Amino acid sequence: MQMNKHFPAERHIVLANGLRVHLVPRPDFHQMAANLTVDFGGRDDTFYWKNQTITQPLGVAHFWNIAYLGNLTMMPSKIK
Repeated sequence: MQMNKHFPAERHIVLANGLRVHLVPRPDFHQMAANLTVDFGGRDDTFYWKNQTITQPLGVAHFWNIAYLGNLTMMPSKIK
């Protein structure tokens, strides 16, 4: 996504571990915010790790979203 026309000071960096970071300085704001997004969900259930293709079962992204938000009452006893 290209947003530089709205935020000319926006910068994009890639850390050594591959994490993509987008920085949007907003000097007119008095607060800071952070947002974490990952390529994992309904369409992104497959990833590559140690030269292997890993496919997660449906619903895992939803589970992690609920767990991250603190509602651990829905936590399954184990994930296969």
